[in-house]
Amino acid sequence: MTDSSNNKTSSPSLNIYFQHLFSKQENITCSFYGLNNSTTYNRYYTEDYENKHNIDLISNVKEKQLGGGVSLLYEKQIKTGIINIGLTERSTFTRDNYNNTWNSSQSSNKTDLDLHNLYLYAQFGNKWKRLYYRIGVGANSLFQSVNNDTRRYTVFRPSVALTYSLSNSFEINYTGSVYPTMPTLSAISSYDQKIDSCSCKEEIRR
Repeated sequence: MTDSSNNKTSSPSLNIYFQHLFSKQENITCSFYGLNNSTTYNRYYTEDYENKHNIDLISNVKEKQLGGGVSLLYEKQIKTGIINIGLTERSTFTRDNYNNTWNSSQSSNKTDLDLHNLYLYAQFGNKWKRLYYRIGVGANSLFQSVNNDTRRYTVFRPSVALTYSLSNSFEINYTGSVYPTMPTLSAISSYDQKIDSCSCKEEIRR
């Protein structure tokens, strides 16, 4: 039996930040980001029985991911505390190309994943004696398309954060929030690949 594999990954990214101060109590912060990820995975597998060459498997996976987004945060300090209002938008496009050769039989598949995530929120924070608290409300608008199979979700996202100072050196923190998690491309793709004579599916996690 022979089983060898190799992979190559490239992940360049760009982040730009900008902040403008209206006054000591009021500011706005902007950030922009972009990414261009690529991954290549190659595998060669053989099985021999009774000195005969029975299984010959060559698999190749290429993934390309492009993405970008913007974040805006407005902060204002008032007499009763601090108000934050924010917006975050992130978009990614992922394409996976699968090529598989099982002995003389060849197969291929292409899967496209398009994700858009828009998050709007508002928060209020203040300090009372040794306790600092921050409460917030927000909403997520999620768009997902897999090979033109489209889904849309809207998620309400409340949040709370508490910090209690026991002394100048110790404090207790508590944070609670609702956060949506989108499935990976491998989790929602129906494409299977043989990996040996006993198994028939290879799960490729990103």
